[in-house]
Amino acid sequence: MRVVLGLVLASAGFAAPVAAQSATAEDQLRDVQQCRSISDRDARLACFDKASTPIPLVAAPPRVQSPDRADTPERQRASRSTRAQAAPPPESALGAAHLVSLREGTPGQWQFTLDNGSRWRMIEGKSAMDLPKRGATITVRHTALGGYLLDWGTSVSVRVAPAD
Repeated sequence: MRVVLGLVLASAGFAAPVAAQSATAEDQLRDVQQCRSISDRDARLACFDKASTPIPLVAAPPRVQSPDRADTPERQRASRSTRAQAAPPPESALGAAHLVSLREGTPGQWQFTLDNGSRWRMIEGKSAMDLPKRGATITVRHTALGGYLLDWGTSVSVRVAPAD
């Protein structure tokens, strides 16, 4: 009984530096490192247990929105339905056509104008590709999930969407 009481008192004495909850991660790391110097196994374990209590996380500040850009569920649904109802290009825009013009929109993403009147914009960036020359034969085709691929010659296919 005296041995147990002695261990409890010893562990309380050694754990005194970490008795108060650490305010920061640096304080907690220092407290854990202090526990390493305790030679008694049970006292060291008790010190580590006290020193490694979770640090309370700081709550993120509330997100402030202006009234005209409020993300209400109704606005989100309306936005999704508007995108989903965008008119697909006519079937005449698909298939083979010739390149009339090519211009860069955002860096690495190009807009293609074809001789059938259709305009397509890249929706993914491709860093290593040979751009087609004016008059080159361009093929636009459907993908399995409803998107479009544009390709020319032996180059890789690029994902495109109708340009606005």
